[in-house]
Amino acid sequence: MKQINKEIIDVIRKNISFVFILDGFDEIFDKYNKNDNDKRYFYDQFNLNEWNAKIIVTCRNNNLFSKNKK
Repeated sequence: MKQINKEIIDVIRKNISFVFILDGFDEIFDKYNKNDNDKRYFYDQFNLNEWNAKIIVTCRNNNLFSKNKK
């Protein structure tokens, strides 16, 4: 299996639009929350701003704190 190097990823980020669909955030929420991640927004933690992308995150609304809505 070939690996993609950082330079190729950078070219992809700059030239291709994406839609990331992150379904089922509530299924990983407890693990995410216990890892001291509440100090950073999910968007910032995973550097989603570096992509030319729209991001759709789905979860059950009882697992999403109002401070995380952005």
